[in-house]
Amino acid sequence: MRANRIVSGWDGKLYFVRLHSRESYEDDYEWPGYFREHILGVVTEPNIPIIGAHKEVFASQSDPLSLFLGREARHYNAEGYRLISGAMAYFNEILKGSYNANISIF
Repeated sequence: MRANRIVSGWDGKLYFVRLHSRESYEDDYEWPGYFREHILGVVTEPNIPIIGAHKEVFASQSDPLSLFLGREARHYNAEGYRLISGAMAYFNEILKGSYNANISIF
């Protein structure tokens, strides 16, 4: 994978952050057009670690849809992005201690 080679070139470490769709919380359904299995296969083949935002952010929410704009948009609202970025900063601190590496999120 080209991105992994580029990041490795500056002694970084690439991580894939999995963000779930609104539909997965609304209908417990993920539209096949999101190509979830294909994408996860592409990143696991070269052993790119996957960080799931669901466990760290959404699972603890009594109403995960409240983190999406107007509960209907496919983008997160300010609180959703704040929680996700906080989780990424948390992982960054943990991983820096273990790997002493930079994280690049594509």
